[in-house]
Amino acid sequence: MPLANGQGSVEVIKTEEKKSDVNIAVHMLHDAHENMYDLAVLISNDSDLSEPLRLITQSLNKKVGILNPRTNFSSELSQYALFKKTIRRNALAACQFPDQMQDALGVFHKPLDWQGHKYD
Repeated sequence: MPLANGQGSVEVIKTEEKKSDVNIAVHMLHDAHENMYDLAVLISNDSDLSEPLRLITQSLNKKVGILNPRTNFSSELSQYALFKKTIRRNALAACQFPDQMQDALGVFHKPLDWQGHKYD
């Protein structure tokens, strides 16, 4: 990646997710258009999804609820939500893999900075 001052570059590891919000939006819109649901539940707080939610709720007359692991909700998403609920910490913790696991290749672990965390 280029340095901020434009002089040289530095090697970085980019871990950002790609295409997830686009794929979610496309499938929610497609399924709404095909009348495959009456109510969709979005597990996200990404305001990039506000325009698809607007189309789904206002143009296609479908209902959308939002589940979020945090207590603050995007105001852009919220205006299109029939309901908003915070995912409980114990529910999130119950869905996580243990710190140590094993497969055909042997034992492996969560990254050390993830271990012991039941909710971030």
